[in-house]
Amino acid sequence: MWKKLESLYLQKSLTNMLYLKQRLYQLRLGLGTSVGDHMDLFNQIVIDLVNVDVKIECEDQALLLLCSLSKSYESFVDTIVYERTNITLEDVNASLNSNELHKKVTSNQGSMVRDLSQQVDRLRRGLKAGSLDALGYKYMGQGGVSKVSKEALVGMKGVLQDELYVLQGKADTMTTFERSTPKEK
Repeated sequence: MWKKLESLYLQKSLTNMLYLKQRLYQLRLGLGTSVGDHMDLFNQIVIDLVNVDVKIECEDQALLLLCSLSKSYESFVDTIVYERTNITLEDVNASLNSNELHKKVTSNQGSMVRDLSQQVDRLRRGLKAGSLDALGYKYMGQGGVSKVSKEALVGMKGVLQDELYVLQGKADTMTTFERSTPKEK
């Protein structure tokens, strides 16, 4: 029975190949469609193409998935491909999943952050290496409390709750960090 269904619906005809390629190349993330559902549909089309002997290289799959995202993901796409020489579908999937998780976490009341130290590391990467240290900022974490401070000023404070750090205060307190490097002496 499976062979009969396969012969009816997975024929390796030019028409089927054209139809599947059109679905892949015209796929767009629709308003109200979750990124997870979009990625599932993308993967199903790729599997259908493989079943009719159409091979799409991993990097091409990654780029096609990025191209299928809506305009609201434009800066995400720019960020993920910036200064890269190659990319895989796994890279894109992981980044999209991380991005969606980040949106969910930050939309929760209390601005829950998965790991405050990751946020500090990301901030440090955004600044020149060592500039937080050079500006006198310190990161401390103990007893379920994590702080980034300069002298008496606490720029960020998070309390560990259910394996997540909950940011105390507003997330915009991050602006208290200076974004310039210290002047040469």
